[in-house]
Amino acid sequence: MHINRSTRCGAHLAALLGATVSLLLLLLHSLSGYAAQASANGNFLRVPDDFATIQAAIDAAQAGDEIRIQGGPDPNSPATYFERLTITKAITLSGGWSADFSQQSAGGYPTIVDAQGLGRAISVTTANSTTVVAIEALIVTGGDATGLGGWQAITALPGLSPDYGNPGVPPTDTLRLADILPASVPEEVRVRQAKLAERLAQWSVLSDRAPAVPAHRQAEAQADVVDCGGGIYSAQASLRLSQVYVAYNQASRTGDGYGGGVCIVTAPPGGVTLVNTTIAQNVGADQGDNYGGGLFIADAPGAILTDNEIAQNLGTTGGKGAGGGAYIASDQATLTGNRINQNVAAIVDQGAGGGLMLQAVAGTVISNSIQSNLASAGALGLGGGLMIIGSDGVQVIGNFVGDNLASSAGTGVGGGLHIADADNVQVERNTFSENTGGSGLTTSSMGGGVYARAANAIVFADNLFERNLGSLYQSGLGGGLYLYRLSDARVQDNQFNKNWGAIYARNGAGGGGLGLGEATGLMITGNTFAENVAALYTGGMASGYGGGIYAVVLQDSLIATNTFTANSGSWAGQGKGGGLSTSPDIHDNNTERLVVADNLWQGNVATAGTSPGRGGAIELRAVDSQVVRNRFADNHGCAEAACSKGGTVYVHGWRLCRDITLDRNVILGNLTPAGMSRDDSLLRVEFVDAYTVTNNVLVDAAAESGVMMFTVGTTLDPDSSSQSWVVNNTVVGGQNGPGITVIAGLAKDSLTIINNIVVSHTVGITVSEDSDAQTLLSYNLFDGNGLNVGGAGVYTHTHPVIGPPAFRNAAEQDYRLTVSSAARDAGDPAGVPPAPDHDEDGNSRPFGPRVDIGAYEWHGPQIFLPLITRQTTVRVGWAVGNGDDGLPGIIHTTDGGRTWTRQATPVTTLGLDAGDISAVDDLTAWAAFAANPGVTFPYILHTRDGGATWITQTLPAGAGQGVKSVKALSRDEAWAATLDGVILHTTDGGAMWTVVPHPGVAITQVNRMDVIPPHIWIADAAEHGAIIHSTDGGATWRREVMTNQGRDESPLTVHAFSYDVVWASGTKSLSFFRTVDGGDTWEKVITVGGLDHLDDICGSSAADVWGAQNGDGVNGSVHRVHAPVGGEVEHTIVTPPGMFGYTPGGLSCVDNRTAWAVAPKGVPPDPSKPTAAIALTTDGETWTQAVAPADIRYWKISMVGARR
Repeated sequence: MHINRSTRCGAHLAALLGATVSLLLLLLHSLSGYAAQASANGNFLRVPDDFATIQAAIDAAQAGDEIRIQGGPDPNSPATYFERLTITKAITLSGGWSADFSQQSAGGYPTIVDAQGLGRAISVTTANSTTVVAIEALIVTGGDATGLGGWQAITALPGLSPDYGNPGVPPTDTLRLADILPASVPEEVRVRQAKLAERLAQWSVLSDRAPAVPAHRQAEAQADVVDCGGGIYSAQASLRLSQVYVAYNQASRTGDGYGGGVCIVTAPPGGVTLVNTTIAQNVGADQGDNYGGGLFIADAPGAILTDNEIAQNLGTTGGKGAGGGAYIASDQATLTGNRINQNVAAIVDQGAGGGLMLQAVAGTVISNSIQSNLASAGALGLGGGLMIIGSDGVQVIGNFVGDNLASSAGTGVGGGLHIADADNVQVERNTFSENTGGSGLTTSSMGGGVYARAANAIVFADNLFERNLGSLYQSGLGGGLYLYRLSDARVQDNQFNKNWGAIYARNGAGGGGLGLGEATGLMITGNTFAENVAALYTGGMASGYGGGIYAVVLQDSLIATNTFTANSGSWAGQGKGGGLSTSPDIHDNNTERLVVADNLWQGNVATAGTSPGRGGAIELRAVDSQVVRNRFADNHGCAEAACSKGGTVYVHGWRLCRDITLDRNVILGNLTPAGMSRDDSLLRVEFVDAYTVTNNVLVDAAAESGVMMFTVGTTLDPDSSSQSWVVNNTVVGGQNGPGITVIAGLAKDSLTIINNIVVSHTVGITVSEDSDAQTLLSYNLFDGNGLNVGGAGVYTHTHPVIGPPAFRNAAEQDYRLTVSSAARDAGDPAGVPPAPDHDEDGNSRPFGPRVDIGAYEWHGPQIFLPLITRQTTVRVGWAVGNGDDGLPGIIHTTDGGRTWTRQATPVTTLGLDAGDISAVDDLTAWAAFAANPGVTFPYILHTRDGGATWITQTLPAGAGQGVKSVKALSRDEAWAATLDGVILHTTDGGAMWTVVPHPGVAITQVNRMDVIPPHIWIADAAEHGAIIHSTDGGATWRREVMTNQGRDESPLTVHAFSYDVVWASGTKSLSFFRTVDGGDTWEKVITVGGLDHLDDICGSSAADVWGAQNGDGVNGSVHRVHAPVGGEVEHTIVTPPGMFGYTPGGLSCVDNRTAWAVAPKGVPPDPSKPTAAIALTTDGETWTQAVAPADIRYWKISMVGARR
């Protein structure tokens, strides 16, 4: 009998595995908690009681039989079977059984199948693809597939292309590293380097490790056949692995080897499942190429991998490697909850997908942990954690990707994730943390967190990019994310925090947060860029470009509604564009038709030192592009004025920049007159053909050379002339320098400066002696300047206006005009043009008989928020209610909720009650309606064109009580629930809705639902109701009960912040409830009143939640709660003043400061008030009343990019 326990097994493992046996025993202990009673259902054969060997039992078994294998007596004494197993029939191979076969426990009764290096440990080959083979609770080790073949050779590693994106910065290779090392390195840099060194040492253990199994086999495989699957090999069968541990196996010693631990090929659709299985410390190939150091799956569509561990596998020592942990080339694969850690794809040669490679996989990668993997230790490395190639439509959602490295010695591309040649990929709600592109001394790298190339229509949404690094020593592009040669991508609602393009950038670096190269049609919206740095240290003429974003040849793209805070081009060295830098490539191809709009820029610097700094917020080199409606505050070029050009915005080009528009921006610099000047100017435009600067507000009390500085035309193109305009701006200083300075210009070019307010400068407008351009100064208002116009250059000055501008409140940076302003009706009588047809607020010009001077047109008394705070990053949204005309009322906003317009709904919806609304993007939303008595038609409307048309969708039978709640996930996918608990789902934009059953879990009265795939939550508000929760996309459901002072309380609303943190409110009290463990336990956080309830809630973080109190239908309130887990709870009533006498019913929120509320009138209604009210706040306390149609009782609201 080939079985041994305790002493023999321990001695063999010690010789076989060395000290690493302790890891194996540790795993056994971790599995010892599972125990199941033996079942007599079906035939089973026992080993060794009925058969001396496992193979003998297999040979005797009939299809459908189960073979139960006796394990060791305890976790420290495994039973070892020295066999090589062959399976050709449908059986279950089951280890971990007690001596009397009454209980099974993989860890309690460990069972080892050890091939001793003599061949594969387990080989599954069947003639029929419907044959199902299950293997469970076994430890598979000592396998070696050398010379056994198993799969056809793959001729070339995918994705290994020499072109990954030109850094676009001039080379300075003559510099030594010592030339740029600082005298003292900050602590956060030392910590990062130390952690990287520690990780490299851990990876080196894999490369130094001796072969895992004895070299008994030396046969050579055929040239076109590759050895595959040292531990387990399966071909043609349906294979199920559960609680299997596959360790210390090898695919090939002499050539290419695929799947050192497991190789699964040619399985039927849905025929492969791996659950709770560990694949660890396997080797693909010694000298040859490898696909899948631990696991190889090919031609097995629909493979499912759930809750597995793939760790410390090595692809290849001497060849090229793809997928150090696993390689999967099977369509519609699903990976959920797996841990893929500390794998290496290649040691010496090129490597791709240190942890995992997916090729031609249009599946899902959800809620996995991918950590501490390495693509290559010696050459080009692609995707330190994960590489996806040729996989159109794959979804990467909710994963943690951290501490991965693409290459430790060569070029690294995509430290955490590399995506190539894959269209329509969704990357959503992931965390990319502390990944590194490359750490080589002589090579450039890019995409510290993520790199994507030729991935058209890719979507990055709601991800966190934090502390990623593009390159340690050389040029680094895109510390957080780098996108190259793709089109129609969306980057929205992500957070880019403390990412670095490079630490020691001898050749410069770009894009601390985000790098873009040769891309078209990008939409970068709603993101937060905070404390990112392009290059910490540079030397010579090298620079750090774009602390937040660096773009090379970006075309037809939009950067809008983002927030840029405290980003830097460089810490020490030259820096350009603390927030954003755009650049042409080395062939003079330039960025074209770029729109930079509605962003907030605060505290960014081009360089933190005294080296030259250009554009504290923006350095722009582009063609036919616009910078509009942005808000800038406290951005700087460098530490002092002598080194700065364009402290906030620097536009320049040298023949490569023309047709630039800057309109409706507010730029605030140093607001203290006594403060030290850090900038020559706020805005500097030079060597640009044909620019237009209109409706901007610029305020700086300390700029030395001019708040605005211009050259006219370009000195390098003598054969052309240009016309530029500076019109209707407001320029305010502090008697420290000029307001507008014309630096230089050629006689063939012209600049018109007209209708501007220029106040409180040493010289209002100065024209340098270096300017021979045709400069026209006309209808400008001057007040409080030492000299209004001066300089020795060529200019014509006519129609000056002298007098006070009478700003509304200059102390609070409100530079709108009052009725007594000298600027009113004093502009160029020609009107529009030259004046623009709108002002800084977007109001039309003129309001009176003539246009006003300055950025604002006087329109009578109005109420405005401060310039910097009045805009939120969320601009588009919808609200729904019941119209006085009997039709559902859907209203729409495009200005952050300040003004709303009604959209037409089909007349067939007459008589419906508003239930819910859910917005996806600027074009897409779903609205749900419940029926009034006697109304029996469909109750969901859908728009894909921003609400221009709302289409009635056909629902399946059984949805008769109307739809109470809807949650949209994308343009195509949404969930909904009817009042009586019918759950609906669509994945095709609503063309077909399907009923999702919930057997055994009753739902009686739905009030609200929320979805973060694969989790679904439904608030069943019936008596004895509960939170109804699915963790697997609706396959199974469970009830989660909330308790309040020992009594169960039914939920009225539910809102999920994450998989684990979910907020809810009750039906019987004004109480907030919360779970922080995914619903295992629900606890009351606080009760904020008596017998009433919260009709809606919006959880903006794990600690913050908003609530809308109905007020018993009379007079409600809005509540804000801050409740750190384990900390003191703070509660504030923040009801908008305009909502007294209303009953708030709907909320949308971004954070604990920004929210929107809707409320219909209470009972009895006040006839003097509108039917309903909408308000928004951006500071959590003060509210702005929206302008909206007065004949709709608004019930729910959803803002694009918000949390509801």
